[in-house]
Amino acid sequence: MKNLIDRLSPLLKTKILHTQKLPGDASARSYYRIFTPDHTMVIMDRASPFSISTDPFISIQNYLKNHGVPVPEIYEVFPEYGFIALQDLGDQTLQTAYRNNPQYALQTLYPQVLDILEHIQSHCRISTGLYCPAFNIRFDRETYLYELHFFIEHFLKGYLRVDPGPQIQGALNTSFEWISSVLSEQPPVFTHRDYHSRNIMVVDRKVYIIDFQDSRLGPAQYDLASLLRDAYVVLPESFIEETLDRFLPSMETSLHSGRDSRETFLIMCIQRNLKALGTFGYQATVRSNPGYLQYMPVLIRHLAAVMKMMDLCELAGIRMLLDACADVAS
Repeated sequence: MKNLIDRLSPLLKTKILHTQKLPGDASARSYYRIFTPDHTMVIMDRASPFSISTDPFISIQNYLKNHGVPVPEIYEVFPEYGFIALQDLGDQTLQTAYRNNPQYALQTLYPQVLDILEHIQSHCRISTGLYCPAFNIRFDRETYLYELHFFIEHFLKGYLRVDPGPQIQGALNTSFEWISSVLSEQPPVFTHRDYHSRNIMVVDRKVYIIDFQDSRLGPAQYDLASLLRDAYVVLPESFIEETLDRFLPSMETSLHSGRDSRETFLIMCIQRNLKALGTFGYQATVRSNPGYLQYMPVLIRHLAAVMKMMDLCELAGIRMLLDACADVAS
């Protein structure tokens, strides 16, 4: 930490009393809380220099802020050192708020989060006047397929050490091709990509959105699936249904996708949860990070719950997969 203080003190032009390393995400970024005589801030350490003009975090933060989305303020940027000084939003995520008081979270916080999502999808549609790289990247068939095969490589084979064999592998390939084709055909909207309870901070009963640097165009159901079928918070089924009853009709009206929006939501949940399992498996086996193992059973149970609502022959491979993963969900 002393090395960090020595590097930051002349940049911030203030005395640093001490620092606190903060929990990170599944990326290579590091975060530190900096205590000065006047206030605290959070330093994002990118570990290498970057360009302000092309940096996605800075560009998307500016775009979202200017479109009325609550995001952390950027105080200062030191691109040659790989540092960004951010507003300190504290330690309470939506995940911890729900764990501490589910009723309060459901009645006060989740409505805000859903209103913000609705605002993003209705107002962040055209990149006019402000550069926003999210409009230059889109979820496509190849991206979905890559993520699904990443799941096979790093969860099924890497973590479970299960060889699916030619029959299950063939069925999975068919299901993955169908899922990827369906989702890539959906009308695109601004998509956060990781809109879940760990990326939503709670400060004085108000929520803020973080970790938005990978935003891109994708189906309207993507962020909704991330939030409602969250690995870190298991929401009541009644709340999920009420939320879908609110959101899905407006999606059908505004997007004209030609496919039932509820079915698309369920398909999106399948893809999103498989993708997350692949990431968690990769973290455990390749990066020796066991912190995500406890959330794997939740994702398997999400998949099982969704599959009970889907009776499509195109998903036969997913049913075979759930049988192979049954022990993980217990």
